[in-house]
Amino acid sequence: MKNTEHTFNPKCIAMLDKIKTPGIEKPSLFIVPPQYGGVHCMEYIDELAMAYYQSSGIRRSIEKCVAYNIIPAQCDDIQLLQQTIVNQPRKVANHYNKFEGVCCYDLSNIKQSVDSLAFHMMIDFVNQNTNNTMFIFVLSSNDKSVISLVFKALKMNIHHTRIEQIIMAYESVETYSKYAFEILKNAGVNVRNEAQKIIDGYIKTIMEKKTFAGYDSISRFCRDLLNEINMNNKKSLTNADLIKIKDVLIDDDTVDFAKKIGF
Repeated sequence: MKNTEHTFNPKCIAMLDKIKTPGIEKPSLFIVPPQYGGVHCMEYIDELAMAYYQSSGIRRSIEKCVAYNIIPAQCDDIQLLQQTIVNQPRKVANHYNKFEGVCCYDLSNIKQSVDSLAFHMMIDFVNQNTNNTMFIFVLSSNDKSVISLVFKALKMNIHHTRIEQIIMAYESVETYSKYAFEILKNAGVNVRNEAQKIIDGYIKTIMEKKTFAGYDSISRFCRDLLNEINMNNKKSLTNADLIKIKDVLIDDDTVDFAKKIGF
């Protein structure tokens, strides 16, 4: 199946344009995707990193574009924290003793533990490496109080770099429907006009579920739909077809978190 293009909200796109512009100060970012993900956060971070390197004139390979680090919630193992917070970024640094580039810390495990040893070790590393470095902090959460607490702690403790917040909210029914129709079209399936409203309704129902995971849920919906189509040897969808397979398409509340750690 052909991959569809990633869709980002206007604030995300505006930040990308800012990072691409040479000669201006690059802020560090606090990015907040929903708890269950599905907003192409990883892909967005990769695009931010490539934009940063291009505008800064730093030549890097795709494989060593970003230092990704997952910060544990409660951990007193100094060696483990040193490996996670300091040594991992240095693996993609231009200089062994000084990080230069884009470093991303996933704070989704931290939640309210902003007084933890891990959090303060990260803060110390950030403050020692603000020159020639763009830091990205990610917190996957739907809890506004936790988001506010972590953002405030970052702004209060990190010096010499401005931090801007970006909320990666879910898209509209229309956007997800367009995404679904593109997937189906790329798979060679024709959705008749009268069937499009049915699919819109199914997507709206999926979005109302507590386990909704954005583009991941829509992709799974399309995968299930394509499986049903292939089983029935169809290449065109009508109202009757969709109504018949409704239970298969929208009654699954499971979310695949095996590939998800933080974001």
